[in-house]
Amino acid sequence: MYGAKSFVEVKQMNKDFERLVKLTSESCQAWIRRVKDTALDLSNAGKIMDEEDIAYKLLSSLPEQYRPLRTALMALRSDAQPLTITRVSAAILMEERSIPIMQAMPTPLSSTLGLQHAHTTAYQPSQNNTKRGCQDSR
Repeated sequence: MYGAKSFVEVKQMNKDFERLVKLTSESCQAWIRRVKDTALDLSNAGKIMDEEDIAYKLLSSLPEQYRPLRTALMALRSDAQPLTITRVSAAILMEERSIPIMQAMPTPLSSTLGLQHAHTTAYQPSQNNTKRGCQDSR
């Protein structure tokens, strides 16, 4: 299925693997599949791929909003409980469901009304307020 790869081709494939990052528009499931496919291609080309290295790649190349997940999984990692592709993939997919998707959120009312740069001033009681029944409590 795969032809023999030269040393240079395998090195380039390994660099490509190291540079992988999750795209903003990419689902976590697609991201996981892309990392696994790239690792499989490397393995088929003769590069020995450690499962924990692949799991770490999945985790370390996620966007900033996944930092708490990265921190938690890395803290739980030990020789007795190494990172596995299955464990990391499941955690990533669960986390994706819990993170709100900013693009799908409605536009804030202030930007809809063009109030992004509006300046507000502190409330100062005026005589107009007391005439309407509002009293200054001082």
